[in-house]
Amino acid sequence: MKQILNTRLILTACLLFFLISCKKYTYYEFTADDNAWMIYSHSQQLKFINQSGVIHNYQCFNITRGYIPVGNLYNAMVSINFKLPIDSVNEVGKFQLEKQSNATLCTLTWPRFTPTITLTSEPLTSDTIGGTFYNDLIVKVSPSTSLLKNIDTLIYSKSVGVVKYTDINGNKWIHTN
Repeated sequence: MKQILNTRLILTACLLFFLISCKKYTYYEFTADDNAWMIYSHSQQLKFINQSGVIHNYQCFNITRGYIPVGNLYNAMVSINFKLPIDSVNEVGKFQLEKQSNATLCTLTWPRFTPTITLTSEPLTSDTIGGTFYNDLIVKVSPSTSLLKNIDTLIYSKSVGVVKYTDINGNKWIHTN
């Protein structure tokens, strides 16, 4: 009888220890509104053409999905990279979506453009680009350009992605597919 009582006490103590020591984790997941930002897919080709008919084909690659740990919180994250395969500098850009406790953070770096754009905090505007009207545009002008970072203006649509960019030579590159 005493042995049964000791076994029960030990099991109860172990159970209490297990319950008390278990950490509670919170996972933040994307909502349907959050997923509306993720419009790129692996191996997608982004075709841009300038006023002279020159074409740039950017490639989307290396899609990553996971969680970013912040203490006992886990923020959902998805990202995808961009590159222009003919670019001798091999600049790589990145689109990243992160679900945080009180907001969704969406950032974009584009090859040969400075700085990183926090898309979810930029004001929206409307305009017609390449014959298409957009009411969800973000226009970002680079604070500095160089021979390597030669894109001075980038225009992003929440529903389509990058729709236009302008380089330091005055070329206007419009997304065509």
